[in-house]
Amino acid sequence: DARVGVEGKLLELKRRTINSTLSAMFSEFKVEWKDLYPPLQQEGIPFVTIRNSLFHTARPIPIRRLQLETIRLTAVLDRVFLNLLGWHRPNDVLREDEASVLRSELGSETA
Repeated sequence: DARVGVEGKLLELKRRTINSTLSAMFSEFKVEWKDLYPPLQQEGIPFVTIRNSLFHTARPIPIRRLQLETIRLTAVLDRVFLNLLGWHRPNDVLREDEASVLRSELGSETA
């Protein structure tokens, strides 16, 4: 019984991380995401960090950070889907309400 559990865990170790999988996908489909973040916050993929915090720790995440990451993740997913649909320049597409929030946040985070 324990052996089966350990073997299952060993198979999990062979699996690619979410960060590496998303990075490969973004690279393959030429999807930009770094423009949605302040320059100093571009280590890894921040919405993956939020996901990891939600699932693997008991630390609270500020509501504002969750809101911003939701907007950013939505923008990235829009870019992925538009790219898959063959949309011309999907990285230039951002809903105005999202753009407004991110512009104000980028201004306050870089100031």
